[in-house]
Order: sequence, then structure tokens, then C-alpha cells
Amino acid sequence: MRFALLGTGRISGWFARTCHDSGIAEPAIVYSRSQERGEEFARSHDIAAWSDDLDAILADP
Repeated sequence: MRFALLGTGRISGWFARTCHDSGIAEPAIVYSRSQERGEEFARSHDIAAWSDDLDAILADP
């Protein structure tokens, strides 16, 4: 199961780690209004992509 994380806060970090640890869930993309924060969060939590376009994330099946 793949998830989009909306935000780069503490709870999103916890959720990303929990997904990876579960072996059945994958944080696929993270949304952040800040490019720098989104890129850093994705990199540090082994998430393949990030975006600052919430509408595009929500429209992606």
C-alpha cells in the first residue's frame, strides 16, 4: 500500500518510519510548501518523491 504524506512534521516522520518498518506500506511522496524542507524530509526518510503541488498529489491514483 502506498501513501502520500501531507507535511514534514514529527507525526509525518513517525508515520514514514512506521510504514518502512511494516514491510507492507510505502510512503511514496511527501507534500511540503517548502521545496527545501520537502526535499530534505524525502531524502532523510527514504521517500522517492516530494511535491509542493497538493492538487497534483491528490489527483494521482
